[in-house]
Amino acid sequence: MKIDVQNLHSGPVTITLDHTSRYFDLGGEDYQVVDNIRGELTFSLIRDKVLMQGILQTHIRMDCIRCLEPVDLYIKKDVTLYYIHKSEEKGKEDVINLEGIESSYYQGLIIVPDNDIRELILVELPDYPYCKEDCKGLCPTCGKNLNTGSCSCQKEGKNSFPEGDSWKNTLKNIES
Repeated sequence: MKIDVQNLHSGPVTITLDHTSRYFDLGGEDYQVVDNIRGELTFSLIRDKVLMQGILQTHIRMDCIRCLEPVDLYIKKDVTLYYIHKSEEKGKEDVINLEGIESSYYQGLIIVPDNDIRELILVELPDYPYCKEDCKGLCPTCGKNLNTGSCSCQKEGKNSFPEGDSWKNTLKNIES
């Protein structure tokens, strides 16, 4: 997608997004983009800067870090980003903060916002996704999902994680 800055002199330009994850080079080992990236972005010329405003939304699936069950994340993000023309005299800074609004540089008369859109989506992904706040995780001995019920390891005392404060004593014994 390309935005011609010269066209913005006659008024704002609005684009509608409905692209696959491949278009924005989204897809990684830790997450799966389930639905297209959708949204509407308006580009406006404000003095010597270009303002991108709009909304982005998609559906992403990650694994819970405790029980490894799939977690569905529905991202809906309002975006505001300034594009500043990068002249040859300016330094090589990539991003500056302008009045608390994210900003980025462009060269020439064309803005290609694809990488910025990609980053705006990625920053919304949680570092530690949980299926639910009180996820019990997996049994460290047999691997059973403890959200679906207890396992025989706990009943037989095989569970390697001691209860209460006794873990501190276990740690002291390991250190000595």
